[in-house]
Amino acid sequence: MLEYRFDSLHLQDRFPSLLHNRRIQEIFSPELAHNFEHQLLRVKEYGETLPFEFSIPSPEQRWFDARIAPFSETQFLLIARDVTNHERTKNKLEQQVRRLAALRSIDL
Repeated sequence: MLEYRFDSLHLQDRFPSLLHNRRIQEIFSPELAHNFEHQLLRVKEYGETLPFEFSIPSPEQRWFDARIAPFSETQFLLIARDVTNHERTKNKLEQQVRRLAALRSIDL
């Protein structure tokens, strides 16, 4: 990655030198790096912006909703939005729905 910016101070403080001038394989797990590479190949093949969702496991797991766009023949633009709060809320709601369904089945 040649350049990066964060709108979150939490992320900016956590990743200051982690990304600069490093390859995807050096930054992410092998599985996530492979998924990124697959998406980059698709963007190159289709020549258009494509969506991509991913999570980064850490002490506090983070989820991202991203768009990858072709920038030049050998460069891409990645715009990622931190959707961790949304994912956590969604997971809590799904868990509550499962609990309510279980209670309802007992009640019948």
